[in-house]
Amino acid sequence: MLVGGLCSIGSNRRKYMERSNNVGSREDQSNSNGNEEIQLSSTGNQRNTLDPNWTEKASYGRDAAILRSRRGQCSAHSGSRSYAVQSSTKCTCDTIFPHKRIHKATWISPDHTTENQIDHICINEKFRRIMEDVRTRRGADVASDHHLVMANLKMKLKKNWTSGQTALQRFNTALLQYTDKLNEFKIALNNRFQALQDLLKEEETSMEDNWKGIKEALTLTCQEVLGLKKYHHKEWISTKTLDKIKERKNKKAAINNSRTRAEKVQAQAEYIEANKQVKRSIGADKKKYVEELATMAEKAAREGNMKQLQDTTKKLAEKYSKPERPVKDKEGKPITEIQQQRNRWVEYSEELLNRPAPMNPPDIEAAHTDLPIDVNPPTKEEIRIAVRQIRSGKAA
Repeated sequence: MLVGGLCSIGSNRRKYMERSNNVGSREDQSNSNGNEEIQLSSTGNQRNTLDPNWTEKASYGRDAAILRSRRGQCSAHSGSRSYAVQSSTKCTCDTIFPHKRIHKATWISPDHTTENQIDHICINEKFRRIMEDVRTRRGADVASDHHLVMANLKMKLKKNWTSGQTALQRFNTALLQYTDKLNEFKIALNNRFQALQDLLKEEETSMEDNWKGIKEALTLTCQEVLGLKKYHHKEWISTKTLDKIKERKNKKAAINNSRTRAEKVQAQAEYIEANKQVKRSIGADKKKYVEELATMAEKAAREGNMKQLQDTTKKLAEKYSKPERPVKDKEGKPITEIQQQRNRWVEYSEELLNRPAPMNPPDIEAAHTDLPIDVNPPTKEEIRIAVRQIRSGKAA
């Protein structure tokens, strides 16, 4: 949570702002040195701005209201409510842009009636001009008592010339577990491969052209039949749970669109019940998913499939591989430039592999009989058999 209302205390303590509730009258007198001396005469909660200790006390609470504040005028709080004093190099952006009160409140109390603005977005004063708008998005539903606060920024960045590399496309291969989708994929892929094979018979092409044709056939078929993979939810969440989540989101929209207090109370009760159903359904899906993984791990252990056993164990333990560490030079300093990292790998490989010849080479006797090994190039049938014998997930 970020606290706004950033104030700065001037070095000239003779300037002050009068508060009508606390300050009654003032008298200006001049001393012998020609400097102005300010005296405050009043009863009640009087604050003497010339007192050195007063500036320390005025750092928090209502006393900060008389100091120069960096908080905007468009706040959900009243004018007498001031924030804690912070560094003058920051500003709270959500109090600058005018909005309706419902778009300012960021928190709802447990009674579902009281609303307040307690979540803020702070930005450096240097980048204040890049802010276009800050407001609350009440439609975001995560079953929380806080609303989502979003900010629009418009910044001019230096153009970064890329090498033209495209992002890696991941297709939704999970659809292949359904029989109808699998048959559709096979038919579409066979048709493309048949057209590619007829083209190869008519023209003489190189190995690179053949690979491009195969890659294009696979990519186009996946795009048409499977589509791209979407990372909207976990793989173990069922469609029934997704429908309940959608229903809960509609209940949240009904709360935001309520016109009367009675409608809001009724909509809130329906939302609480829908949230309970979502939690129950998600718990059931997670339990079923864990049981299936445990069964899969037991089966892999019986069959001796160590790769599947290791992958399933990682999913059950929810442990993932650590991120790659950066390449370091000889002095142990990390290298950030890609070209320098490549040069370092080349240098390391040359030092590791290019070793001088041994001083005493071993004396290896020749074999008494030569083994019947065929050194001719392999045939297409031998290559096809070898490819089929390769296990999935293993190197050739």
